[in-house]
Amino acid sequence: MRAALGPAEVARSVALMALVWLAYGASLLLLVTGRAAAPSLLAAAAAFALAHAVGVLVVFAPAGVGAREAVLVALLAPVLGVPGAVAVALLSRVAHAVADFLLALLASTAAGLAAPSRHAGEPAGVRGR
Repeated sequence: MRAALGPAEVARSVALMALVWLAYGASLLLLVTGRAAAPSLLAAAAAFALAHAVGVLVVFAPAGVGAREAVLVALLAPVLGVPGAVAVALLSRVAHAVADFLLALLASTAAGLAAPSRHAGEPAGVRGR
């Protein structure tokens, strides 16, 4: 059994995480569509990655609430202005929270469908005696 990660596994993980951060950056760009000034995809991805990292490091705030938004506003304000950056940061938090809840609901539903069904009115373990 191999305990250590080799260079191929690390490279694959880095490549996959780069795609994830680019997707997060794209989600930020979706919130600024229609504006003349918008950050590039790479800048949006870097801003989200840094904001996310700060949110993880601020352990007293659940899910980095406030810290992530403050960093996003600070990084996006030069391009979007403060009101636009605040709107993007807050909408991003709401969009990610909604997505988290929807995925949890989907997973819960899928787990419920995969669970073996019980006969109505029978306590668990009675069937088959």
